[in-house]
Amino acid sequence: MEGFRLAEVRIKGLRCLADVRLKLGPLTVLIGENGVGKSSIIEALEILRRLSGENFWYDFNAIHSGTSLIQPGPKSLDLAVTLRNGADSLNYSIVLTPGGVGQERLIAYSGGGGPDPVFVRVGTRLDVAGGGPHNAPSPDRPAISFLGGAAPERVSIVREALRAIEVHVPFDVTPSWIAQGSQTRSPVREASMLMPTTVLERRAANLASTLFALRSNFGETHWQETLEYIRLGLGEDLETVTTPVAPNGGYVSIAIKYRGMDRLIQGSELSDGMVVWLGLVVLLRLPGTGSLLAFDEPDLHLHPALLARAVGLFESIATTRPVLVATHSDRFLDYLTQPASSVVVCELAKGRHTRLARPDPDALARWLDGYRGYGDLRSAGQEALVIRPETPAEDER
Repeated sequence: MEGFRLAEVRIKGLRCLADVRLKLGPLTVLIGENGVGKSSIIEALEILRRLSGENFWYDFNAIHSGTSLIQPGPKSLDLAVTLRNGADSLNYSIVLTPGGVGQERLIAYSGGGGPDPVFVRVGTRLDVAGGGPHNAPSPDRPAISFLGGAAPERVSIVREALRAIEVHVPFDVTPSWIAQGSQTRSPVREASMLMPTTVLERRAANLASTLFALRSNFGETHWQETLEYIRLGLGEDLETVTTPVAPNGGYVSIAIKYRGMDRLIQGSELSDGMVVWLGLVVLLRLPGTGSLLAFDEPDLHLHPALLARAVGLFESIATTRPVLVATHSDRFLDYLTQPASSVVVCELAKGRHTRLARPDPDALARWLDGYRGYGDLRSAGQEALVIRPETPAEDER
């Protein structure tokens, strides 16, 4: 993406998210009570990801219940992202109404200069820099999904950044006996079709294929390093992780072997936490090409003693691309190395609208001496003493 990094997301009119501007650091951790908007922020990122597709309006309605998401009153859902590369930035925004795309624009800023519109769409009129007005092809087709025009590079940068947002929810760790009893499948634990891949699918449905790829495609040194990460969660006596191919070919499963044991432990026998740990290691060890990794409650099923290592994995991933995590776990917060810059508190303000707050670095430094970490301070009821609410700025940069 030519050095541009996804730096900010703004959401207006999505459930309780009346007007939220979220600045993204290397690692951003959302914490808050139930119903304060954490999962809605994650869903907004998925909607942004889908904007680059040809079938966006169908997906928006069939998958996200479309305009029923929009708050009463505004009758629109406004989404915006900012990408930055040093002093340069690209600001993309879209307004979704019950009838389709109401407004859409991409504005570029170079150095200290003013706004440079790349394209501006209002209703059916589409003005493109250097190309004059056009008729937008359809109200249900975002211009970012098809437009090249006079500035294809900047449009392409934003389109690819949206497309490369990777959104995860808790992995599907359904025990095999539960799946069999309800006549469903447990793809993580059972044999699944072997597919070439460099991305872990949502709910870790292709976990066996990703482990097969890590074992086969990146060299022995990389695989041995991957095993060291796996041992952090599955035990130092882990000998190896294998992906046996079914006798009839085309399907692979997961099995692990411990030193001193004569048999393999099959995926159906693994604990929920073991499966989750394998998935988190895969996210770290696959080549990170996404613009943002977002994960809703990745700490589910992990023993508290393993949370510190899970935080370490996410902080390692955040050195290559921004990471956003939503959690209910105060213990997760205890292990953050930079809580002042990572933690974002979600709370409900007047009208049950989401308000974001961040720790004040100076206040946090004074208070942390008496606590195990930020989560310990929070669970002791002292969080209000160290946070300050944020208000969305009006400037476009």
